Amino acid sequence: MKGSGYGVLMDIVLGIVGAVVGGLLLGIFGIHGEGLIGSIVVAILGAVFLIWLSRRLKKA
Repeated sequence: MKGSGYGVLMDIVLGIVGAVVGGLLLGIFGIHGEGLIGSIVVAILGAVFLIWLSRRLKKA
């Protein structure tokens, strides 16, 4: 993602929490990552969403 971010440590924490949130949110909608590749895709989507959301809130 473009931008300066929050620093390496905070970006890692946001990525991990985002992966968990992504798994929970997609699970609510009935979308489950099957196998290793599916789990990685779900984790990436959740992490990107949470980092995007945190940067939007930071600007406000």
